[in-house]
Amino acid sequence: MVDEELKELLSEYKNMAESERSNFASEVVKNSNFANVVSNSLLAFEERVKSTEILGPLCDLLYNIYRRDSDGKIFTIQFLPQIAFIYLLNYGDKEQFGCIETLLIGIHNIEAKDTTSFRIPNLAQNSIYHEAYQISESRIFMSPPTDS
Repeated sequence: MVDEELKELLSEYKNMAESERSNFASEVVKNSNFANVVSNSLLAFEERVKSTEILGPLCDLLYNIYRRDSDGKIFTIQFLPQIAFIYLLNYGDKEQFGCIETLLIGIHNIEAKDTTSFRIPNLAQNSIYHEAYQISESRIFMSPPTDS
């Protein structure tokens, strides 16, 4: 029953025009029944009792919901622990579960675009904690709290 409901929803989403998908995504986010359907489907993937044919369209739908707005982000984030677990369980099977990796990388890229700068750690260079000129003066001379 849940499987058929999810298949119907995903086929409906797939056959929609791009302009209609925004309204559809907002309806999905507001519908608590859909969250239960997705959660139960992901649970079946964890137990490896479901074929992976609907996993690709489901990941596509969740990604499009995520990038839509803040409510969409919250909706998709609720499934990330299950999705990450399924990904780790099936890490070697990239052919059937590669869509999960694509979803996770897509979400990472959306969140990482606002990062101003970062430095990949390199053992040949000192960290900012080993170079006093990179730490603000107030932090260098800050004394530890004393118990009085």
